[in-house]
Amino acid sequence: MIHVHPLPAQERADAFTICIRLLGKFEVSVGRRTLTEDEWRLRKARHLIAVLALAPKHRLHRERAIDLLWPEQKASLAANSFHQTLFVARHNLDPEGAHPTRYMQLKDGFLTLAGDVDVWVDVHAFEAAVVDARQNRTSLAYQTALGLYAGDLLPGDLCEDWSCARRESLRQRYLSLLLDFAEIQKVAHDYAAAVDTLRRVLEHDAAHEEAHRALMQLHVLMNNRQQALRQYHLLCESLQRELGIMPDAHSQDLFERIAAGQME
Repeated sequence: MIHVHPLPAQERADAFTICIRLLGKFEVSVGRRTLTEDEWRLRKARHLIAVLALAPKHRLHRERAIDLLWPEQKASLAANSFHQTLFVARHNLDPEGAHPTRYMQLKDGFLTLAGDVDVWVDVHAFEAAVVDARQNRTSLAYQTALGLYAGDLLPGDLCEDWSCARRESLRQRYLSLLLDFAEIQKVAHDYAAAVDTLRRVLEHDAAHEEAHRALMQLHVLMNNRQQALRQYHLLCESLQRELGIMPDAHSQDLFERIAAGQME
């Protein structure tokens, strides 16, 4: 059973509840037991759990899992690696062996994570909270969604091809959410809070042109035209350093209007 509410309720932390955190770190809890780094003696066991946690309904065909995790191995070797990894992953989740297949089931060629067990994954909770924030447009909803993003997806596995696209998608969704939240704060005339929110965008992407433009506009609203102009020069430096390009026409036009005093 899949749960996407923001945080797993404490009363659900029983022996048959799995909580998986993939944002900012890899961490798995089974009931009240959180697995330590030393317990993951096989790195691929972590990857197998992560792949299943990210899959729709936490379900993936065996061959697809093999293709993702052992793309360069021969079929026979990859199949052997898969079964060895599955054994280790099951042991990690249930070291006592009381329920050897309950947490990871392989049936009719499909591997399922916690098929009849409550499972919470921070990625799915974040994605659901983003939808809720954009529907409700409240400060609390945005803060809840942003609070779930503890960092980029699986930062310790940056070289794994299977995680790259999802990592970038989640990162862009987070940055977009920050931009939306800053606009809500701006409309509410909470300019200082909006500035702080946009600076969080630049902490992740120093050359984010839309965030720089939004900051320029906020500084004008705060009667600080010189800071708005300085923000443009910071944008120029960041774009040159990161991408070797100049600001686009929208940014240049905004700078010229501010410099000419047309946005006072």
